[in-house]
Amino acid sequence: MRTSKRLKFTLATSILVVFLLMSVAHADEPYDLTMCMSGQASNLLTSKELVVFNYQGDGMTISNHANKIFHGMSYRCFGTSKIVKGILYQVGFCKYMDADGDIIVGEGTRIGQDGQWKFLHGTGKWQGITGGGPIAVPIARGKPISEGTFQVCHRAKGTFKLP
Repeated sequence: MRTSKRLKFTLATSILVVFLLMSVAHADEPYDLTMCMSGQASNLLTSKELVVFNYQGDGMTISNHANKIFHGMSYRCFGTSKIVKGILYQVGFCKYMDADGDIIVGEGTRIGQDGQWKFLHGTGKWQGITGGGPIAVPIARGKPISEGTFQVCHRAKGTFKLP
């Protein structure tokens, strides 16, 4: 009888451990990044009622999280913006590349101060990536080094999941 109880206990414990490991393996992972970029902006229209411009910038990520996820990735972003009655509307896309050459592509949208970031695509180790978070928040801006340029650092936090 005792052996039967031990066997049942061991079997139940093993099943529980397998389910726990499976849930951890598919859990959302956090990220917390400082991203600094430099780029160019170009106005299409500037009037009292409407401002329309596009931008393109290149930069690098620094992970602030203990997991160091996405640390040291190079990236390029581009997007378009409009300002109507003082409210910023923006959509942008970024392509991140890690040291192995694997790629992540994401999309950010913003209306005023609110916005959302989501992962759209990944290659290599990032294939199937999903998740995102609130839009990145500017934490520092440099004085433009030359006309039509910008220098900015953002803080981005969120979660991601891989299959």
